[in-house]
Amino acid sequence: MGIEYGPVELRHVRYFIAVAEYLNFSKAAQQLHIAQPPLSRQIRQLEEDLGVTLFLRNKRSVALTKAGQIFLDEARKLIVQAGHAMEAARHAQKGECGVVRIGIASGLGGVVSRVVFEHRKRLPAVEIECRDVFSSLQNDALRKGEIDIGFLRPPLDQLNLDCARYSSKRNLSSSWPERTAWRNAGSFG
Repeated sequence: MGIEYGPVELRHVRYFIAVAEYLNFSKAAQQLHIAQPPLSRQIRQLEEDLGVTLFLRNKRSVALTKAGQIFLDEARKLIVQAGHAMEAARHAQKGECGVVRIGIASGLGGVVSRVVFEHRKRLPAVEIECRDVFSSLQNDALRKGEIDIGFLRPPLDQLNLDCARYSSKRNLSSSWPERTAWRNAGSFG
């Protein structure tokens, strides 16, 4: 299943960064709001897990080894990347990124293009794929997950799908499965 890594935890990486920046276990422990002995144990455990010595220690000083300097550079990148991953997950949960597949009934492209344009201004990280799908086929395509939202003319499957009237003079509605995460983002319909 790919490369296997040891049991290094982000918490240990954060602890390492604090000690590396302060070069003092007591000050790092204060900044981390933990006691110094457990911090020392965690750093020793990290060194064992990695199989390298990260710090040179004596009673008066702490210094990074060459391996420690390299690990510090990579650890900082790792923490930043972990932050990006968390933010991406939050955006995905809110429907603010990803791909939205839209079914558009024939003759409705002009109307829908204005909605898509406004959506792209509000949520530029969401990729939009537009597909021509007859109104009569959209309810089924929505239930099967082939499209995420449909712009169609009635009849609508209001029992299994969330629906909203978009234009009464054109008899146009939008419809989407209840499970759709981005429906709460207020982006379509």
